[in-house]
Amino acid sequence: MLDSYSPLPAATLNPDETAPVIQVMIVEDELISAYNLADNLKQLGYSVTDIVKDAAAALDAVQRRTPNLVLMDIQLKGTASGIAAARMMQQFDVPVIYLTAFGDDRTIAKAAATRPYGYLTKPAKLEDIKSTMEMALARRAEDNRWRALMTEEKRLNDLKAQCYAMLAHDLRTPLSVMLASLEIVRQYGERLNEARKQKHFSQIRAAIQQMTHQLEQVMTTEQIAQEQLPFQPQPVEVVSTLRNRVDAFETLLAADQKLTFTSTVTATQRPLDLRLIDHMLNNLVSNAIKYSQPVEVGGHVNVELDCQPNQLILTVQDNGIGMPEAFLSKIFDPFSRAPNVGSINGLGLGMHIVHKAVVGHGGTIRVISQQGKGTRFIITLPAEPCPASPG
Repeated sequence: MLDSYSPLPAATLNPDETAPVIQVMIVEDELISAYNLADNLKQLGYSVTDIVKDAAAALDAVQRRTPNLVLMDIQLKGTASGIAAARMMQQFDVPVIYLTAFGDDRTIAKAAATRPYGYLTKPAKLEDIKSTMEMALARRAEDNRWRALMTEEKRLNDLKAQCYAMLAHDLRTPLSVMLASLEIVRQYGERLNEARKQKHFSQIRAAIQQMTHQLEQVMTTEQIAQEQLPFQPQPVEVVSTLRNRVDAFETLLAADQKLTFTSTVTATQRPLDLRLIDHMLNNLVSNAIKYSQPVEVGGHVNVELDCQPNQLILTVQDNGIGMPEAFLSKIFDPFSRAPNVGSINGLGLGMHIVHKAVVGHGGTIRVISQQGKGTRFIITLPAEPCPASPG
């Protein structure tokens, strides 16, 4: 016995090249009822993908071409009922509307347990088909919306949990440094000379700065996840502003490291969001310093600003440990850290924040890196000069 009826004429299955998006499969073991239903669906603007007569054929058809809706006869001939077929189809996440001529309470209860999207009593009238289909599709759209919200909520919760776990781990080191230095000063403060005291105070200050930076990274990452990192540009004197911000990183330099800032112009005013600019510089420059080697073997961090008529090009380059080529494709993913960083601390959030800050400016970022030979980040930001103030 054939599992499905002969296919409908092409004009019925696909009326024209502009066939409706909604694809419907009919599972019905009565030939006349099946074709009458297909004609009604065509009249309402739907496309019928398949007409099959039993559960096995229905499952096979769903795997070949998943429809948007299934109209399923509850009382199918054969070993499996329409309810059993609907239950088996749940793995494909296809909404089902049941067709029934009659049904006892027990059968209806079993059908309801499969969470159908509606019922149609045979023979179904055109207006009943129309309203049932529309209600089913509206419910499906709402289910999809809630599913997307739940997926996004789970993603955000997973991101928060990962952030907090990594933060708790990474804060232990600076806290230990602070406690050790404070304990030394407390116990032996009177016997320490000024240079030793200043050394411990510097260690405490550096530990606090490290913790503050890590906390800001986590907070910024959450803002990005919540899409709360707005672009709010204001006129900025770019050269002096960037020079001052880069100079502030000199406190992070080791004795054998060097940091320079160069610009192709002495002054220019452009519209920038300084909050996003700070995110870029704080992560790129601090990373360049952190991953750079001593100056005698290339520990030079250079920040260059190239001011073009309609854009700014900011380059941050170091001659540090670099990154493996295979890692570059995921450098901007959250929690991604190159496999060669060793014991150098970090949450793996910095480049993710930089990328979002650049995109927020409508810009682009490119990275060139070679393991053992350093890294170069090139940021291009669209920024036309601000109009001169009236004299």
